[in-house]
Amino acid sequence: MVNADKTKLMSECSLFEKRNSGRDYNAVKYSRSDYLRIKSIETFFFTTLGYICLFSLYMFYNYEKVVIDFLDFYEDEFYLRAAVVYLIVMLVAQIITFIKENSYYRRLSADAGMYKQRFDQIKKIDESDGNQL
Repeated sequence: MVNADKTKLMSECSLFEKRNSGRDYNAVKYSRSDYLRIKSIETFFFTTLGYICLFSLYMFYNYEKVVIDFLDFYEDEFYLRAAVVYLIVMLVAQIITFIKENSYYRRLSADAGMYKQRFDQIKKIDESDGNQL
């Protein structure tokens, strides 16, 4: 005979599994600090790569100005400004990543807790019915 409570719990667990991808399951395996550290490192590499690409495009676009500035020995000021802009961009990217991924991890952690709780309820129903999951 079909147990209505068990069916409801199993459908809720199935919806959770469908809604949350494999990335979500991997995120719950880590502690919050480790997860945020990994995302911070990813942000560092991707922001640096993006900044290098944009900086290179700027250099190619303003080639004459860059060469003239280099010949006039203003390159120190130019590279100092580029470094300051890079640090500002990196700081903003890290702050955005921390806020976004922290809220994502908290939501995911709560969802995973509910999933585990419902799965344990299904196990109890199975044990009381004499079935094994």
